[in-house]
Amino acid sequence: NYFDAELTLREALKSALSERGANDSLAQAIVSAMAALLNDSGRFKESEAVLNNSLRILEGIGVSPEAATYLLARSRLTDALVGQSRWKDALANHQASLDVLSGDPGLGKRFRMNSVSAIMALLHTGQFDEADSLLREKTSEAQQWLGVDHLNTAEFLALQAVVRAKQG
Repeated sequence: NYFDAELTLREALKSALSERGANDSLAQAIVSAMAALLNDSGRFKESEAVLNNSLRILEGIGVSPEAATYLLARSRLTDALVGQSRWKDALANHQASLDVLSGDPGLGKRFRMNSVSAIMALLHTGQFDEADSLLREKTSEAQQWLGVDHLNTAEFLALQAVVRAKQG
């Protein structure tokens, strides 16, 4: 349950902070996991605050925006912003991640962004063609990597139906 998971993460974070301090990438990875838990439990504002602080610390200690810890925190921040219906902020944050990924094609293949939040933001801002394009790409990837019967593939296919209905 979320309560037990949060307690476990808080204990791990407490240990990492006492042994390594806040300016440590391991501590910030735990913070990112905590933010994912907060997102999953609907505590989006709290998650956003935690992630913005984590991103500032990661930047301050010289962690590259291409680092997995940094990209994961950004991805989770997009989720938190979507959870608050802050569509434009979510898209701006997602685009910043894409900009980093576009500089290194290999990085883009190694780190797959969770694009469902970005797709939802595109839909809510009326950018149906962009949502459709991203959905086609993500559906193809899901079918290739996860198979046609996987839940994520089905989710992308269902979102494609929503986009097509919005497009008319």
